[in-house]
Amino acid sequence: VLFRSVFVAEEGLYVPTAFGVMQLLSPQTGAIMASYGGQSPIQTVPLLLGGTLAWVNDDGVVITPTAQASPALSGPVSDAASDGQRLIVGNALGQVVALSHGGVHWTAQLPGPILFHPIIDGDRVYVCFGLKDGQPGGVASIYLGDGGLIWLTRLRGQPGAAPALGEHLVVPGEDAELIALDRNHGGIRWRSPGPDVFTVQPAVVGDAVYAGDAAGRVHRIDMADGGTVWSLELGSKITAVPAVNGGLIAYGTADGRLIVVGKE
Repeated sequence: VLFRSVFVAEEGLYVPTAFGVMQLLSPQTGAIMASYGGQSPIQTVPLLLGGTLAWVNDDGVVITPTAQASPALSGPVSDAASDGQRLIVGNALGQVVALSHGGVHWTAQLPGPILFHPIIDGDRVYVCFGLKDGQPGGVASIYLGDGGLIWLTRLRGQPGAAPALGEHLVVPGEDAELIALDRNHGGIRWRSPGPDVFTVQPAVVGDAVYAGDAAGRVHRIDMADGGTVWSLELGSKITAVPAVNGGLIAYGTADGRLIVVGKE
């Protein structure tokens, strides 16, 4: 069972599974070249950590092709991000942790469970958190070096997918709107309501945001003011994060199709 995105490396394709096994496949034949076992579902894609690949399972254990460490944080954990030297990962308790091969660098506490994968932006990282005790979720900006809080912005509900980084930080809300936050102070630049819930991380290309929704539509939204430029019907719920290649964007849908559309 495929559990997270496939990671492409020089040696092959790393495929995380819900059974806790990371498999390395040949890109030419699909044959399994290696398997790296684990005890619980893999929660992150393989990420670079100090020159090697590492991933985190649902128990908070950091795993590499050659070793498994002791649990670094309590599970269940979120997806993760890496700047090459540190893994940034969160958990259902609202803890955000920076990890390296040497252990924990810092821990930050947010007011709700950590959702999706963090977004690294230079010397800071943006982290989504969810609803807790009747309080809405939102997004926090944290210093990458020491975990200090820069700003925290609550939404009307909670984020529905990971944000996308462009001129602003564009956050899909669970209440069927995109929210653009100022990267420096977290203020709301604009809201763009949609006809249905936005289900995946948007793609940002230049001054345009491309967002897919649960009804199977892709919307091109202007980064400057949140206005909708066009919408395109794909026919099924969009379930995969879009991939951008030149002038084309590829979407995966719930009915098993891969659909490529033009940016303009």
